[in-house]
Amino acid sequence: MGTKRHAILLIGALLLSQQGFAAEFTVDSTVDDVDLTPGDGVCATTTGQCTLRAAIQETNALNGADTINLPGGTYALTRPMDSSVCLAWCPEQLTDERGDLDITDDLTIIGSGPEITVIDASPILSDRINSRVLHIAPSATVELRGLLIRGGSVRGDVSPGGGGIFNAGVLTLRDCDVSGNQGLQGFTSVRGGGILNVGTLTLDRTTVHDNLVQGFGGGISNGGDLSMFGGALHSNHANCSGPRPTSQASGAGGGLFNDVGTATLSDVTIARNRVCVFFTVPLIGAGIQNNEGQLTMDNSTVSDNFEPEGFFEFDPDTPEIENGDQMTLNNVTVGELGLRNEGTRPARPPISVALAARWTGTLTDRQSAISVPTRPTALSRRGRGWQLPCFPEAVRSW
Repeated sequence: MGTKRHAILLIGALLLSQQGFAAEFTVDSTVDDVDLTPGDGVCATTTGQCTLRAAIQETNALNGADTINLPGGTYALTRPMDSSVCLAWCPEQLTDERGDLDITDDLTIIGSGPEITVIDASPILSDRINSRVLHIAPSATVELRGLLIRGGSVRGDVSPGGGGIFNAGVLTLRDCDVSGNQGLQGFTSVRGGGILNVGTLTLDRTTVHDNLVQGFGGGISNGGDLSMFGGALHSNHANCSGPRPTSQASGAGGGLFNDVGTATLSDVTIARNRVCVFFTVPLIGAGIQNNEGQLTMDNSTVSDNFEPEGFFEFDPDTPEIENGDQMTLNNVTVGELGLRNEGTRPARPPISVALAARWTGTLTDRQSAISVPTRPTALSRRGRGWQLPCFPEAVRSW
């Protein structure tokens, strides 16, 4: 009887994979374990449980757009890459068996809300292991709903960035949180403490907060197409830990670093992000750095973003927004540090200040409230709590 049932399941899986029918799996274990036979249409480990990793392995192996139902719980990633084959830090590998969760086919993951459905990569980290939470391949169209993505970490020697998520496909986050992730400098600076996007990214009612990068884009670094509706980018850090730089890396865009991409933000709050620099690296919008991209903002607020006062401070007039290319503001409120539409653009990382060039950005403004750039005193900042660390201890513990 068991043999007959298994044969029926195999035939069904073959039909699913060949014809591209949608499969749906419901995870019933928070353990991080692999699928017994990816592609057989059955989400089951050796113990018969359906884990998140096993479900993703099944959906990667099956053609078509699939669905994973992820109940409330903390899904800790505990299967590191094999460090015995690494000379120093382990390089990235597109494998769904170990490390981060790699998604290579169309998929929707439905959680029960970011307060109770958590995917956490922090247990996987070690002195030689780096792992973000999710990697979306160029072949995949993915939607995440009601999830908290946290605890990811990547290094610049072996990764382009994206401490929480690296998206090279088409990704939508709906009603999600991305927080407590980090991108650490190796031999080069890193991009995207929370998210690195080089594909198409849509954030709907999603908050990206309390992430850190030793480089560019504490919250998000965008080199593709980014759309954000509602939600917030807050309390992210580009190269800061407390009032000082975390490294000799350059830093820019505490909340958002729009590199060479197109970004559209509507009804978004960008606040309390910070950026630090080491010695004389300019171009450091504290809230937003629009580098060589196109940025459009509607009905949004950018305020209370800053560069902490410290020994290594370079630019005492760091603005809330620095524009280096094309920017359009529609009914946008910019806080007391204002907006700078002209500055010094270094060469793209690795940065050489000697190659810096001057330019003037193109700014189109419609009915926005942009403050005249001012420099609050240290006392006023401390009074507003700006000198206090504002992200989890786990993020600061490298």
